[in-house]
Amino acid sequence: MEYGKCAERGITIGSGAVYVMDEQRSILGNVHNRVHFFLHESCGKCTPCREGLRQVNKIIDRVIAGEAGLKDIENLERFTRCMQEASFCGLGQAAGNSLLSSLKYFRKEYENSCVDCVEKTAERGELC
Repeated sequence: MEYGKCAERGITIGSGAVYVMDEQRSILGNVHNRVHFFLHESCGKCTPCREGLRQVNKIIDRVIAGEAGLKDIENLERFTRCMQEASFCGLGQAAGNSLLSSLKYFRKEYENSCVDCVEKTAERGELC
């Protein structure tokens, strides 16, 4: 992998680790683990990273529990972008990369776990 080629496509190599997952693995579970890792590793000195990760972690917990609404998904994205733009260190700036990537490519998994969609599915028999 070449850093320059990846950067042109908006891909961050980071540590160079590649995650390979099959359909049996949960994107939400994977993202939750990564957010929890960053929450644990954060030094807590800057507010955007410290509070942003706490809020993101709470929302992910609610999404996984089926208690979140579609507005929560918008807030996930907003909090994560705020962390990227306002955090002082690289950890806070990079903490949301996997979350944003998962929202970009697997947004339906988030939406289908939301209360709004579960209620709609029960009423109409169709997913969001």
